[in-house]
Amino acid sequence: MPTSKLVDLRPMQRLLSEADTAFVAGQPGYKPELQARLRSSRVRLFRGYLALLEKEFLALHATLRQLTLTAPMDRPEVAKFLIRQRVQFAVNMAKVRFRLLLFRFGIAVPEVSSLVQAVESLRVEVQRYARS
Repeated sequence: MPTSKLVDLRPMQRLLSEADTAFVAGQPGYKPELQARLRSSRVRLFRGYLALLEKEFLALHATLRQLTLTAPMDRPEVAKFLIRQRVQFAVNMAKVRFRLLLFRFGIAVPEVSSLVQAVESLRVEVQRYARS
């Protein structure tokens, strides 16, 4: 069973912090183009974190699915859990990506706690299922 490390969200959340943008705006020689470049590069880095989070989710999902397939006893509640988690993760990822698009224009800030919670739920379930 592969071990998984949850993506550290502290840098991920800080990437989209307006505090850094405000700090840069207050510096001598500041030009508005700099804010656009900073925002764009932060969005690109944030997308990298999202990709890591999605990769971790998919790996855990595949592990739990494999554990259920090779288990000596059927556990339909785990199958339902897997389906529900996959759908919820996809919906929440779409929301985060949409808000990230809006963030580029200064409209919204993505919230990723639901994605992290889904990964953590899968991790707990894989550990529980592997022990039984």
